[in-house]
Amino acid sequence: MYADVDARAGVLKPEGWWKSRCVETRSLMERLNSIYASLKQECINAAKTVEERAQASELLAAREVYLQPTYKQIALLCGDLHE
Repeated sequence: MYADVDARAGVLKPEGWWKSRCVETRSLMERLNSIYASLKQECINAAKTVEERAQASELLAAREVYLQPTYKQIALLCGDLHE
């Protein structure tokens, strides 16, 4: 018998924890990143035209992709330290 080096006694690994918290990560991005927050407000602003909201939605998705690696790295580090 051998023990898996990555085994953590049945505790959810940080990668699994990260995948289950995507919605919370987006709200964290909105709280901490002013550009992301303003783009999100533009997406839901009824005073804007449909084209402006669509453009803001595309920019929001691009911003999320840009921020994702940083937030993932921080979350994985915190998950490892929490254990």
